[in-house]
Amino acid sequence: MNTLQRPEPVTPPAQRNARSADAAAGIKNLQQLIELRWIAVVGQVFTIEMAHYSLALKLPLQEMLLVVGGLQRGEPAAPAHGPRGAQRGAVPGAAD
Repeated sequence: MNTLQRPEPVTPPAQRNARSADAAAGIKNLQQLIELRWIAVVGQVFTIEMAHYSLALKLPLQEMLLVVGGLQRGEPAAPAHGPRGAQRGAVPGAAD
């Protein structure tokens, strides 16, 4: 028995380009947020270290650094290996 199959609808190029542009903008925003978070982590660690060593404040250093590290690890979008971990230029769906 021969069954007829419906052809898949063809997405117009303008709509496909708009989706690719939206995806690229979303990825760019995510990369900027990840980089901003890493800058914040470096600033937090620097501030804790400066207050502890330069100002000779008795701080619970281990606990404070664990909190900063835990906050960074808790971010699902942030790669654990650094701010440049995300692949630049990769646009999902761009090959559609």
